[in-house]
Parts: sequence; C-alpha cells; structure tokens
Amino acid sequence: MKITLLGYGKMGHLIHEVAEKRHHQVIIAKRNTTEADIAAADVCIDFSHPDAVLEHVRTVAAHKKPMVIGTTGWDEHLDTVEALVKEAGIGVVYGSNFSIGVNLFFKLATAAGELLNRFPQYHAGLYEEHHRSKVDSPSGTAKAIADILTTSCPDIIDAPVAIASLRCGSIPGTHTLVFDSPCDTITMTHTARNRSGFAEGAVTAAEWVVKQSGFHLFSDVL
Repeated sequence: MKITLLGYGKMGHLIHEVAEKRHHQVIIAKRNTTEADIAAADVCIDFSHPDAVLEHVRTVAAHKKPMVIGTTGWDEHLDTVEALVKEAGIGVVYGSNFSIGVNLFFKLATAAGELLNRFPQYHAGLYEEHHRSKVDSPSGTAKAIADILTTSCPDIIDAPVAIASLRCGSIPGTHTLVFDSPCDTITMTHTARNRSGFAEGAVTAAEWVVKQSGFHLFSDVL
C-alpha cells in the first residue's frame, strides 16, 4: 500500500518507520504538498498543522483518496470536512489520539463519570501536559475527555469543563482526570512514554480505512 504523509515532523518520522516495517511504501510530502503526492497514494495520513487540515482534505477528497487525520485543533471545520467526505464518497478516520491505551482510558473515564455522578460532593476536572511545540491547547484528547464528562457526569462538572494545560520540554503527553471532594481526591492518569503507540494506531487506521467510506472516529477502527 502506498501511504502519503502530509506533514513530516516527529510523528511523520515515526509513522514512516512503522509503515515501512509493515511493508508499505511511503511518499513524503514535507513542506509543500503537491497533488501528485496525493494522486500517487492509496491512502493519506495527516499529522501536519491545524491551519493546513481543511485544504488537505479538499485536495484529498478531490482525488477520491481515503485519509487518516491525526492533527488536532481544527474543530471549527468539522462540519465542512464531514460534508467534503460525504460528497466525495471517501473514507476518513479522525482521532484526537491514536493510542490504544488512551482510547481504553476514554472507556474508563466514561464508567468513572457515571459512577461519581451519583455523589454530589465530588467535582470533576482535568489537566494535561505536552511538549512545548504542541500548537493546540488544550489538547484534542483533553477536549474528548471533557466531552465524556459532559455526558457521563453532568451534575458534578462546570460548564465548560475546567481544563488546565502545560506545555513544557519534550513531554509526549499526560492526561489526568480528577474527582475532588472535601474529604478526598480520586485521580486517573494516562501517561504516554513515547509517540510510538500513536504511530502504530495511525498506520492501523490507514490499513482499515482503505476499505471504508464515510467519516469515522478512531474508536470505530478499534
């Protein structure tokens, strides 16, 4: 399978390594993505910049290619992207986080929220840490957890959910869910040791989406 990488930062390099280990051919679109790069692909993977995502989707959709989007911070364009995907009849997978562990954490957060919502003495919030080069703040993963809290424990949150963010050094990513009461504090934390799990998940999504149509979340792949 030929995979075109839209964006070639740290994640792009890791995806390149994982894809080649799985015997896929990688086309690298470093700075100026060309239509030829996209036309030659069986599937495109985007880990670029929030400002570039919409234009990338337009071009990929015009060439009727499936796509995986790992870039976050472009939520205001979600309706437009979904419309482009539907019109083109292509498959797209989007994930705020492509780590299998994080997606399991989402399930645990849902269960915890539903349980704690019955105890009004608790109050829920969260904080996240990432490397200093990460553009969006709060992270897409933190926003996804906040959405989970809004649904699972609406009685013990503020609206919007309180999120604290830290951008420092080379931290791959840490997300901590907090349930605090006057008597005690319950915390749940996911800590990424490196970005390898994200790359594995992105390539897995690319292998899956080539046979799909419509707009999907990474949880659909799992």
